[in-house]
Amino acid sequence: MAIQRSLDGVRHAVRGDLGQLEASLADAFAEDSMMAWIYPDRETRQQYVGGFMRVFLDIGFPHGHVYTVGSNVGGAVWGPPDIEL
Repeated sequence: MAIQRSLDGVRHAVRGDLGQLEASLADAFAEDSMMAWIYPDRETRQQYVGGFMRVFLDIGFPHGHVYTVGSNVGGAVWGPPDIEL
């Protein structure tokens, strides 16, 4: 069986995407072991992880290296070696 892989939906994020990306990344990383270590309280972790992700989104966005897919269900922040963040 062939696995379909398409990058058609990957695009540069625009400022209006950042809020949804923050929420998507917070959902994705809320149970990550590093995030659980930084924010041990499960009751407040989601909120703090969202803020943590927003910092990276805000750093990467002015340099054009924040990407999203679909309706902001996933994203990436890249720091290429030739760009000083």
